[in-house]
Amino acid sequence: MKFRVLNGAARRSAASRTRIVVVDDHPITLVGLNFLLAADFTVPARCVDAHEALRAVRIYEPDVLIIDQDMPTIGGVDVLKQLRAAGDQTPVVLLATANNAQPMEDRVQAVRPEAPHPLCARRSRRAAMARRERQ
Repeated sequence: MKFRVLNGAARRSAASRTRIVVVDDHPITLVGLNFLLAADFTVPARCVDAHEALRAVRIYEPDVLIIDQDMPTIGGVDVLKQLRAAGDQTPVVLLATANNAQPMEDRVQAVRPEAPHPLCARRSRRAAMARRERQ
């Protein structure tokens, strides 16, 4: 791995930096995430909708896709489903808001019904145990 010193901090060269595509329908979120990520990662595309996201993943082949789960027309979970259906295994980070009514377990089940995420499974077991204790 090649490093260069920039402003006193060690940074990987642009060619070896992790490529992240960011998707959100809120411009302020896109600008903020780009600002936070650009110092340590390469952000080849910032997209405002699912169609741009799918195109950017095809063109840039990012190491990670960060996408808002709740966007108009097509949300992040649906983009993830389309990527997986097409055989694309790009790691995806879903941005969630605290005021969203749909539990995260439902979203994980929608994407991977055969193998829920361990954190969600652990939360589900705890919730089930708490329900049993209350009964």
